[in-house]
Amino acid sequence: MTKVVFGDHGQIAEQILQQPEKVGSLLSWHDDRIHVGLIVDAPGLPARTCTDLFSMADFGNLVLGARQGRLDVPQRGCVPVQFDPIYNESVKAAYARVGCEKYAKGFKLLRSKTDKYVLYHDGVEEYYVLPDEWTNRLGEPGAGAAAARLRAQLVDRDFPEFSPRA
Repeated sequence: MTKVVFGDHGQIAEQILQQPEKVGSLLSWHDDRIHVGLIVDAPGLPARTCTDLFSMADFGNLVLGARQGRLDVPQRGCVPVQFDPIYNESVKAAYARVGCEKYAKGFKLLRSKTDKYVLYHDGVEEYYVLPDEWTNRLGEPGAGAAAARLRAQLVDRDFPEFSPRA
């Protein structure tokens, strides 16, 4: 039997309405939000730790390989992450109360082993050199070319639209 366990940050849903100020960077695109554990246990697979970048787009192939006795983690130069806009008015207001409204409106990012490119719903871009996730370096010399390298890999720059029923 193949067993797969992975996590998410569901605690955000529990805390955002009661104590949004305690959720911190889990409201954003920082690694402590997008990096979650993934455990695969299948007959014949030796234990190992993999620190490579992994995209859930590869999850199906990973599980199928594990069932056949292989654990193939594709090598990726970067992984895409998308956070769709939040439409629940109470949750949006909680984000706004702690100064995180730009995250509630959605973002896309590409994360490599060394840097991150972030695109917000309104077209604003940011670029970070890891491990520093707090200093946007987009205006610094050389950062534009580095950000362009990641930007070029962002296939879809659109954000979903949602109109409440009248």
